[in-house]
Amino acid sequence: MLDDIDISVEDREGRPVLVAKVSHTETSAEEQHGLLDVLDSSCPSVPFALLADPATLRIYRRDRGPFEEVATLDAAEVIGHYSPGYTRAKADNGFKPIFRTVLVGFVASWLSDLSRRWKAGEPPGRDELARIGLLGRIEGGEVTNEELMGDLTLS
Repeated sequence: MLDDIDISVEDREGRPVLVAKVSHTETSAEEQHGLLDVLDSSCPSVPFALLADPATLRIYRRDRGPFEEVATLDAAEVIGHYSPGYTRAKADNGFKPIFRTVLVGFVASWLSDLSRRWKAGEPPGRDELARIGLLGRIEGGEVTNEELMGDLTLS
């Protein structure tokens, strides 16, 4: 399961609540459907999914069927709260390049802030996540950067 996801979030009781996949380039609708299929097959009982790219954070929920998009957040507004240098300034070929690992770290930091409130000020998107029923489920929970964990080797 963990090979297919970049970030996982568990509630206070240790139950999986959200899985995320991050792309360092903007994703097309077709790519988004493919990523959702991967998350769906890897984590069939997790109620929320997040697809993130340099432009947008898309949150999906499923009740008993497939994931449906329930919220869209501007990545620059969210990530800019944690990294003021992050901008959506367009380059000739799209958004300024960002390493995928860095973007995964920013998204995990944001989710961690929503869960544990470690940074001063209101986390961006808080009201939207409350509206869709996600905030209450992740508050006090655990956020894991699966990409970072996958890079660790024990000898």
